[in-house]
Amino acid sequence: MARYKGIIIFWTLFIIFAGVSVYFCFQHVVSVRSYEVDDSVSFKDKHILIKEITLQNFNNSGNGWPTWYDDLVMYLPPRLQIPFAETCGFYSRPYKFDSQLGTLKVKGIIIYPSEADVGDYSTNPERHVKFAVNDATSESELETQNDGSNFIFFEDSFPCRMDVGSFNLTVTDASQTDKTFTIKPSWTIDTYTFSKPPIQGGFPMAIEQAAFRSAYKAKDLFMSGFPYYEGSYLGQQYVFSYTFDYSTSMSKDAPAIARQKIYLIDQNGGWRVIDTGPLIWLTI
Repeated sequence: MARYKGIIIFWTLFIIFAGVSVYFCFQHVVSVRSYEVDDSVSFKDKHILIKEITLQNFNNSGNGWPTWYDDLVMYLPPRLQIPFAETCGFYSRPYKFDSQLGTLKVKGIIIYPSEADVGDYSTNPERHVKFAVNDATSESELETQNDGSNFIFFEDSFPCRMDVGSFNLTVTDASQTDKTFTIKPSWTIDTYTFSKPPIQGGFPMAIEQAAFRSAYKAKDLFMSGFPYYEGSYLGQQYVFSYTFDYSTSMSKDAPAIARQKIYLIDQNGGWRVIDTGPLIWLTI
């Protein structure tokens, strides 16, 4: 009889645990609608590439677990801290959902004549470009730039109904010149889970060293450098380049021993090398 009760208790606890796990598993399942625009807007001193628009019905709700989790992890042995944090992350509700009102994000690149024209947006707001969706201004703006580059990446967020069919996107530069065009997105839906979470506040088009190394198949080299917009090159209209400085050490102060430039284009959201410049050995 005692053994029978033990089996009942075991299966009862197992079913409860499994049910709770399934519940939290679905708390991490989200969908993001995306649409590749590949449109452009030109002003007197800048060129804007509208690359992608996304729509989602969720927002981050912080880390999604009680604060005492953070207090407890500090008392655990170092080897248990990461597994504990990952477990807390799974048994949490990281998103807030809204079935009717979502967040529409406009992403792209702003290109300037030279790196000197990019400026610091915190001290030079007159260089800024403003976006509006159906006359609604952005709720948040995110920008990133690289030293030595002549362009920045932008991501502006707007409130938007999830059943939107089309909308007007207005771009305004510092001279208050407006350019408006209508977008009728044909959405592609990507589903994300706990093991494959969505990228929040990131730039799928961002030129990072890892992305270039992957495209150039040179992950194991010690490289540093900066991206640059070249314009038209080898029959392609929007070509970017990356200048690699090769060194023999990961040290920041290690001298470069060679330099090389590669040319890339964005192809379906990924980078493809179209040409490679000569390897130039430097005199140390």
